[in-house]
Amino acid sequence: MKYYLPFWLAATAMALMLLGSIFFSGRFIVLSDPPVIAHLSAVKIPPELGDMVGVLDEYGVHLQRRRSRVEIALTNAQRLSGAQLEPSSYGNMTEPMIGYSIREWGFLGMPFGWKREYGTVLYVKNDWGMLYSELKPGAWDVINKANGRDVTRDGFFPFWNHIWGWLFILGLIGAWWLWQRGNDRRREDLGLID
Repeated sequence: MKYYLPFWLAATAMALMLLGSIFFSGRFIVLSDPPVIAHLSAVKIPPELGDMVGVLDEYGVHLQRRRSRVEIALTNAQRLSGAQLEPSSYGNMTEPMIGYSIREWGFLGMPFGWKREYGTVLYVKNDWGMLYSELKPGAWDVINKANGRDVTRDGFFPFWNHIWGWLFILGLIGAWWLWQRGNDRRREDLGLID
Protein backbone atom coordinates (compact mmCIF):
# COMPACT_ATOMS: atom_id res chain seq x y z
CA MET A 1 0.00 0.00 0.00
CA LYS A 2 2.86 2.43 0.81
CA TYR A 3 4.06 2.22 -2.79
CA TYR A 4 0.70 3.21 -4.21
CA LEU A 5 -0.45 5.94 -1.80
CA PRO A 6 0.34 8.80 -4.26
CA PHE A 7 -1.53 6.91 -6.97
CA TRP A 8 -4.60 6.43 -4.74
CA LEU A 9 -4.58 10.13 -3.80
CA ALA A 10 -4.40 11.14 -7.47
CA ALA A 11 -7.06 8.60 -8.47
CA THR A 12 -9.37 9.84 -5.71
CA ALA A 13 -8.89 13.44 -6.85
CA MET A 14 -9.70 12.45 -10.46
CA ALA A 15 -12.78 10.48 -9.35
CA LEU A 16 -14.03 13.50 -7.35
CA MET A 17 -13.39 15.78 -10.30
CA LEU A 18 -15.33 13.45 -12.60
CA LEU A 19 -18.27 13.11 -10.19
CA GLY A 20 -18.30 16.86 -9.58
CA SER A 21 -18.35 17.67 -13.28
CA ILE A 22 -21.11 15.15 -13.99
CA PHE A 23 -23.40 16.07 -11.09
CA PHE A 24 -22.68 19.76 -10.41
CA SER A 25 -22.13 21.02 -13.96
CA GLY A 26 -24.92 21.90 -16.34
CA ARG A 27 -22.83 20.56 -19.20
CA PHE A 28 -23.82 17.45 -21.15
CA ILE A 29 -22.28 14.04 -20.38
CA VAL A 30 -22.02 12.83 -23.97
CA LEU A 31 -20.00 14.60 -26.66
CA SER A 32 -21.61 17.96 -27.29
CA ASP A 33 -21.03 21.47 -28.58
CA PRO A 34 -23.76 23.67 -27.06
CA PRO A 35 -23.82 27.44 -27.55
CA VAL A 36 -22.17 29.42 -24.75
CA ILE A 37 -21.69 33.14 -24.15
CA ALA A 38 -18.37 34.10 -22.57
CA HIS A 39 -18.78 37.39 -20.69
CA LEU A 40 -16.42 40.16 -21.77
CA SER A 41 -17.68 43.42 -20.24
CA ALA A 42 -20.62 45.60 -19.20
CA VAL A 43 -21.69 48.46 -21.49
CA LYS A 44 -23.93 51.51 -21.51
CA ILE A 45 -26.66 51.44 -24.15
CA PRO A 46 -27.44 54.94 -25.51
CA PRO A 47 -31.10 56.00 -25.59
CA GLU A 48 -31.06 56.44 -29.39
CA LEU A 49 -30.90 52.64 -29.76
CA GLY A 50 -34.18 52.28 -27.90
CA ASP A 51 -35.16 49.27 -25.80
CA MET A 52 -32.32 46.83 -26.55
CA VAL A 53 -33.70 44.29 -24.07
CA GLY A 54 -36.96 44.26 -26.04
CA VAL A 55 -35.04 43.96 -29.31
CA LEU A 56 -33.01 41.03 -27.95
CA ASP A 57 -36.21 39.41 -26.68
CA GLU A 58 -37.90 39.77 -30.04
CA TYR A 59 -35.03 39.04 -32.46
CA GLY A 60 -32.26 37.45 -30.41
CA VAL A 61 -31.38 33.87 -29.64
CA HIS A 62 -33.08 32.55 -26.48
CA LEU A 63 -30.72 30.24 -24.63
CA GLN A 64 -32.21 28.48 -21.61
CA ARG A 65 -29.94 28.04 -18.59
CA ARG A 66 -28.70 24.47 -18.25
CA ARG A 67 -29.30 23.17 -14.75
CA SER A 68 -27.00 20.70 -13.00
CA ARG A 69 -28.17 17.16 -12.29
CA VAL A 70 -28.15 17.91 -8.56
CA GLU A 71 -30.36 20.96 -9.10
CA ILE A 72 -32.77 18.90 -11.22
CA ALA A 73 -32.88 16.13 -8.58
CA LEU A 74 -33.58 18.64 -5.78
CA THR A 75 -36.34 20.28 -7.82
CA ASN A 76 -37.92 16.89 -8.53
CA ALA A 77 -37.71 15.93 -4.85
CA GLN A 78 -39.48 19.18 -3.92
CA ARG A 79 -42.20 18.48 -6.49
CA LEU A 80 -42.68 14.94 -5.19
CA SER A 81 -43.05 16.29 -1.66
CA GLY A 82 -45.90 18.49 -2.88
CA ALA A 83 -44.11 21.85 -2.77
CA GLN A 84 -45.43 24.56 -5.07
CA LEU A 85 -42.48 25.74 -7.16
CA GLU A 86 -42.32 29.05 -8.96
CA PRO A 87 -41.29 28.76 -12.61
CA SER A 88 -38.05 30.47 -13.61
CA SER A 89 -38.78 34.16 -13.82
CA TYR A 90 -38.48 35.81 -17.18
CA GLY A 91 -38.11 39.10 -15.34
CA ASN A 92 -35.09 40.23 -13.34
CA MET A 93 -33.27 41.06 -16.56
CA THR A 94 -29.70 42.30 -16.28
CA GLU A 95 -28.41 45.33 -18.10
CA PRO A 96 -27.05 44.54 -21.57
CA MET A 97 -23.49 43.21 -21.63
CA ILE A 98 -20.92 42.31 -24.26
CA GLY A 99 -20.07 38.65 -24.68
CA TYR A 100 -18.42 36.31 -27.14
CA SER A 101 -20.60 33.63 -28.73
CA ILE A 102 -18.92 30.22 -29.00
CA ARG A 103 -19.75 26.55 -29.30
CA GLU A 104 -18.10 24.69 -26.44
CA TRP A 105 -16.89 21.10 -26.96
CA GLY A 106 -17.57 18.98 -23.93
CA PHE A 107 -17.54 15.44 -22.64
CA LEU A 108 -18.41 14.00 -19.20
CA GLY A 109 -19.55 17.43 -18.06
CA MET A 110 -16.13 18.97 -18.76
CA PRO A 111 -15.17 21.51 -21.45
CA PHE A 112 -12.31 20.62 -23.79
CA GLY A 113 -12.33 23.49 -26.29
CA TRP A 114 -14.44 25.87 -28.31
CA LYS A 115 -15.01 27.37 -31.72
CA ARG A 116 -16.42 30.77 -32.66
CA GLU A 117 -20.14 30.84 -33.36
CA TYR A 118 -21.30 34.46 -33.83
CA GLY A 119 -18.37 36.26 -32.24
CA THR A 120 -19.06 39.46 -30.31
CA VAL A 121 -22.69 39.76 -29.23
CA LEU A 122 -24.89 41.88 -27.00
CA TYR A 123 -26.65 39.81 -24.33
CA VAL A 124 -28.82 39.97 -21.23
CA LYS A 125 -29.43 37.35 -18.55
CA ASN A 126 -32.35 36.49 -16.30
CA ASP A 127 -33.42 33.56 -14.12
CA TRP A 128 -34.61 31.62 -17.19
CA GLY A 129 -31.43 31.97 -19.25
CA MET A 130 -30.05 34.54 -21.65
CA LEU A 131 -30.95 36.39 -24.82
CA TYR A 132 -28.25 37.41 -27.26
CA SER A 133 -27.70 38.69 -30.75
CA GLU A 134 -25.15 40.08 -33.11
CA LEU A 135 -25.64 43.75 -33.94
CA LYS A 136 -25.38 45.61 -37.20
CA PRO A 137 -22.09 47.50 -37.63
CA GLY A 138 -23.89 50.85 -37.27
CA ALA A 139 -25.33 49.83 -33.89
CA TRP A 140 -21.86 48.87 -32.66
CA ASP A 141 -20.61 52.32 -33.72
CA VAL A 142 -23.33 54.03 -31.64
CA ILE A 143 -22.52 51.84 -28.60
CA ASN A 144 -18.78 52.47 -29.04
CA LYS A 145 -19.37 56.23 -29.15
CA ALA A 146 -21.56 56.15 -26.01
CA ASN A 147 -18.94 54.13 -24.11
CA GLY A 148 -15.92 56.07 -25.40
CA ARG A 149 -14.14 52.94 -26.57
CA ASP A 150 -14.44 50.02 -28.98
CA VAL A 151 -16.51 47.65 -26.85
CA THR A 152 -16.06 44.83 -29.36
CA ARG A 153 -12.39 44.78 -28.31
CA ASP A 154 -13.20 44.94 -24.59
CA GLY A 155 -12.45 42.35 -22.01
CA PHE A 156 -10.30 39.27 -22.05
CA PHE A 157 -11.76 36.03 -23.34
CA PRO A 158 -11.78 33.61 -20.36
CA PHE A 159 -10.38 30.66 -22.30
CA TRP A 160 -9.62 28.67 -19.12
CA ASN A 161 -13.38 28.27 -18.51
CA HIS A 162 -13.61 26.35 -21.77
CA ILE A 163 -10.57 24.01 -21.58
CA TRP A 164 -10.30 22.88 -17.96
CA GLY A 165 -11.35 19.33 -18.93
CA TRP A 166 -7.75 18.80 -20.07
CA LEU A 167 -6.74 18.95 -16.40
CA PHE A 168 -8.67 15.71 -15.95
CA ILE A 169 -6.73 14.08 -18.80
CA LEU A 170 -3.42 15.32 -17.33
CA GLY A 171 -4.51 13.97 -13.95
CA LEU A 172 -5.21 10.53 -15.44
CA ILE A 173 -1.77 10.52 -17.06
CA GLY A 174 -0.24 11.58 -13.74
CA ALA A 175 -2.12 8.84 -11.88
CA TRP A 176 -0.90 6.24 -14.39
CA TRP A 177 2.69 7.51 -13.92
CA LEU A 178 2.32 7.27 -10.13
CA TRP A 179 1.05 3.70 -10.49
CA GLN A 180 4.09 2.78 -12.60
CA ARG A 181 6.39 4.50 -10.12
CA GLY A 182 4.81 2.52 -7.26
CA ASN A 183 5.35 -0.71 -9.21
CA ASP A 184 9.01 0.15 -9.77
CA ARG A 185 9.59 0.92 -6.08
CA ARG A 186 7.92 -2.30 -5.00
CA ARG A 187 10.04 -4.31 -7.44
CA GLU A 188 13.20 -2.58 -6.20
CA ASP A 189 12.35 -3.42 -2.58
CA LEU A 190 11.68 -7.04 -3.57
CA GLY A 191 15.02 -7.16 -5.38
CA LEU A 192 13.44 -7.89 -8.74
CA ILE A 193 15.11 -4.91 -10.47
CA ASP A 194 18.21 -2.80 -9.79
